[in-house]
Amino acid sequence: MAPKSVHFPKIFEPASLGSLEVRNRLIMAPMGSRLANENGGVSPWQIDYYAERAKGGVGTIIVEITGVDSPHGVASPQTLTIHEDFYIGGHNELVEAAHAHGARILLQLAHVGRNRRFAMGVQPVAPSPIPNRFFGITPRELSRGEIEDLVKKFIDAALRAQTAGYDGIELHGAHGYLIGEFMSPLSNRRKDRYGGSLEKRMAFPVEIVQGIRRAAGLRYPILFRFSADEFEDGGTTLEESKKTAMILEEAGADALHVSAGTYDSMTTVIEPMSFAEGWKIYLAEAIKSAVKIPVIGVGVIRSPEFAERTLKEGRVDFLALGRALLADPHWPRRPRREG
Repeated sequence: MAPKSVHFPKIFEPASLGSLEVRNRLIMAPMGSRLANENGGVSPWQIDYYAERAKGGVGTIIVEITGVDSPHGVASPQTLTIHEDFYIGGHNELVEAAHAHGARILLQLAHVGRNRRFAMGVQPVAPSPIPNRFFGITPRELSRGEIEDLVKKFIDAALRAQTAGYDGIELHGAHGYLIGEFMSPLSNRRKDRYGGSLEKRMAFPVEIVQGIRRAAGLRYPILFRFSADEFEDGGTTLEESKKTAMILEEAGADALHVSAGTYDSMTTVIEPMSFAEGWKIYLAEAIKSAVKIPVIGVGVIRSPEFAERTLKEGRVDFLALGRALLADPHWPRRPRREG
């Protein structure tokens, strides 16, 4: 085992995500690679891609957005999916490749909701028929029965991920995808039990979290990613998101992954290079003040010095790296060498 860095001890401190012990506090953020097979299955190129990041020393990998409902819930044919048992084998190969290099690996489960174009004759769906300005498309409002069916699809997908060997799952409630659409007052104008007050808007994600907890067991890690601020008039705000975090903690989430923005405020999701390093860590820090479970910060983490300081100051419990790991799969090894 490589010695710990004397200059960056907090980065390489072992930690836990629920019952899952990880080798350090660095996480590979979920990023769409478009490396999946044409049917949404795991490809050999994808396995190599993630294996190289595991080899590079990151403690935990969160695999990119993976559909629980195809074709309605995926953005393109080359979006990963796990909506049928057929896909379990490929995902198991990916898991084994990451484990071979000592990394933990979780699967991000998602439904893109209104964030897709019309494709294959399928109209996007959402909590309410509110147009997506990014694509200029009006989605179809989901019926009560369809919502209940989607809850089951998320639960079934989580069980497939567990069967494939994933160390846990992450629910994608950020960036204006379907779960986030239910959570946001901007995109959810329903008048039934799934819309209105914050508690009602949280019914859909809470039912998913609780359903997975019952089906997968008390110790199976469930992470939840959400936009603490959508940076849109009438959208989710940080103050409301503190309450959201407490609701998710009570529902059974093991950790919260704090992002920001939607497709209509895209520069807060995928920032230009002009944005300051770690500019949205303040959002994760605020969420951390409201809960006891671990909080993951993300967004423009460029240097080990910034990562070490942010962790040491207790602003967050983990840091997720995105483009840093695209540019250098072995980024986590640089602090060790420098130490």
